[in-house]
Amino acid sequence: MTISGIGQSMSMQGMYGMKPPSAKDMASQIMKDLDTNGDGVLSADEISKGGERAKKILQADTNGDGQVTLDELLADISKNMPPMPGMQPPSASDIVTQIMDDLDTNKDGVLSADEISKGGERAKKILEADANGDGKVTKDELLADISKKMASMSTYLMAQSDQTDKNSSVSVLA
Repeated sequence: MTISGIGQSMSMQGMYGMKPPSAKDMASQIMKDLDTNGDGVLSADEISKGGERAKKILQADTNGDGQVTLDELLADISKNMPPMPGMQPPSASDIVTQIMDDLDTNKDGVLSADEISKGGERAKKILEADANGDGKVTKDELLADISKKMASMSTYLMAQSDQTDKNSSVSVLA
């Protein structure tokens, strides 16, 4: 089973003018979302709360103990990610740093409405990160929003992979 041909519509470039998340970012976000007891291991109960991701997450259990570690999850995601020649995609933190460097002209760590408006195509996506509705976006709000979108992308890719178990490959086009 492989996933190939990930198009721009499924990339961080399509969301923020950046590259897709790394396997490490995806694995870390899944672990953050599901590891409710914080022990660094996804139990069968925690995995079952993963919704459509549960089946794919269970497939990462390479030692068959019914639990999934971050290393197992990372290895499985890495194995099934399409190759990215000559580059390592940025992490959510890298994306936030780049956006803040580009737009936070007064360097206060908060994007004002005026600064966001200078974000061009990214402005609407950046405004989606305004969790408290104050018209400004903090670095923390932006990081939370991008991390969530990266996890959603991971969920989508896992669901696509599920649908192709019979066919052995899928091509998602822009």
